[in-house]
Amino acid sequence: MHSRKTHENGHGWASGTSAVWVDVDGTEHIDGLSGLWNVVAGHGRTELAEAVRQQMERLGYCSGYAGSSTPEAIELGKRLSTLAYPAINRFFFTSGGGEASETNFKAARSYWKIKGFLNKTKVISRQWGSHGVTLAAMSATGITNYWPCSSQRCPASCETRPGGGLRGQRKPGPPPGTVLVTGVAQRCFARKETEPRHPACCGSDSGGSW
Repeated sequence: MHSRKTHENGHGWASGTSAVWVDVDGTEHIDGLSGLWNVVAGHGRTELAEAVRQQMERLGYCSGYAGSSTPEAIELGKRLSTLAYPAINRFFFTSGGGEASETNFKAARSYWKIKGFLNKTKVISRQWGSHGVTLAAMSATGITNYWPCSSQRCPASCETRPGGGLRGQRKPGPPPGTVLVTGVAQRCFARKETEPRHPACCGSDSGGSW
């Protein structure tokens, strides 16, 4: 990811408007990745910058640990709960996707530990799915070029191929979800077990979500 060859042909980005980047030479480029999936509302949104300015004038930062929060975070959590499934009504906000992935991994493992399933540590992800570049998130990322960045992947990580139709026209056969579940069962649950199934994650570039 950070090879010398890549940096020799790098870009310097000066500004952006809507879905367009402008480099230091004044050339415009389409921002096809929305930053890194974190600028989905577009660049140059003055109303968002103003909202951030107002909040930072009141409070620069407050950790979300140990029961702490802010009125804005509480309001956002309430709004999200009206859009999600009824059972999804607790939210923990992070600073980015990699941190969100790490938090999910730890929360899932903690849950199964409390339930008495100490071996429920396997994380299943989709091939080509991206979950971040922190150690556990990179281990779950189904892009093999990322893995040499570390001496070894975190244990209990495995991936299955996308369930068809995510990159091109879907071939005849079972629907994508069936293909995904079948692939997971065959590749990651080869042994017989009576414990609940492992958590799974789907990368944003594969059109999926947690």
